[in-house]
Amino acid sequence: MAAITEQDVLSALRSCYDPEIPVNIVDLGLIYKVDFVPAPADDSQNSNEPKQDVTVEMTLTAQGCPEH
Repeated sequence: MAAITEQDVLSALRSCYDPEIPVNIVDLGLIYKVDFVPAPADDSQNSNEPKQDVTVEMTLTAQGCPEH
């Protein structure tokens, strides 16, 4: 399996829609950055391929928006 790319992450996030607006969170501009770092060694020891941790920096649509 090839390493996950930023486009893979954004593609997956396009299936996440704001509950009040019928637009996905990527097209709404809520995603600022996608970062990848190698997973700790103990997380990848059972695999032949190195694993990555993914961090997504984003914002919410409103200050009081619930995160669920």
